[in-house]
Amino acid sequence: MTLSFTPETKKDVKYISLYTDGGSRNSGTKKLHHVGKNDKSAYAYFLKYGGLEKIYGEATWGKTNNAMELLAVIRGLQAVKNKNIPIMVYSDSKYIVNCIHSEWYKSWEKKGWNIENGLKNKHLWIQLVKEIRSFTFISFTWVKGHQSNKYNNMVDLYCNELMDNQ
Repeated sequence: MTLSFTPETKKDVKYISLYTDGGSRNSGTKKLHHVGKNDKSAYAYFLKYGGLEKIYGEATWGKTNNAMELLAVIRGLQAVKNKNIPIMVYSDSKYIVNCIHSEWYKSWEKKGWNIENGLKNKHLWIQLVKEIRSFTFISFTWVKGHQSNKYNNMVDLYCNELMDNQ
């Protein structure tokens, strides 16, 4: 028996997949968790819609892992031109996925984005919420990092290559 494979086309696919990752090579002590201005950091995203695919990322210096995770989602969402196509975001960041699922950002927003002890990455959270609201339908799914999800592994690898080549 011979099996044939037909690549997906846009009309076969009902949603856009967005896989994201961010990273930081913190040179500070584990106890203090400080990121130095010379510490490498990067983000990467992968968009897939039918037969169309795009991988992109950027490296920078002195940013935290959480900031890079947020920036990966923001830049990935900004790269989508048609906001009416449903989008599924896959991230290994519980920081992001738990916030979205639990809707913590709504409370932060009600408080003028000012919370006790300060909201870390406030400007990025504001940008992310703006991007999320620009879509007709958006869903966030947590995927376990460094496991068997090939697209999550791909953006992780690309993110690390960006930092390696910085």
